Amino acid sequence: ISQDVWTWRHGNQLYAPFGVAGTLGQESPDNLPCGTTNAGYWLRGTELYLLGGLTICMGYSFQMWKFNLDTNCWTRVANLPEAR
Repeated sequence: ISQDVWTWRHGNQLYAPFGVAGTLGQESPDNLPCGTTNAGYWLRGTELYLLGGLTICMGYSFQMWKFNLDTNCWTRVANLPEAR
């Protein structure tokens, strides 16, 4: 990541896998967001955040996820409100 190159860290290697939402706010090795494209993402320390995007599971995603680079675990951080 420090060299602006993506590195495989964790999860299913299938294209657009179905996710496991888990409990909101709880980190788990079983949690996994749906395969996502066109999402916003940023790195904050050792945490990679994923926001929104388009998924094969549910169309547009209104979720925010956090990936902990130290534990290789995902946390579903928030469910965002959908546009009306």
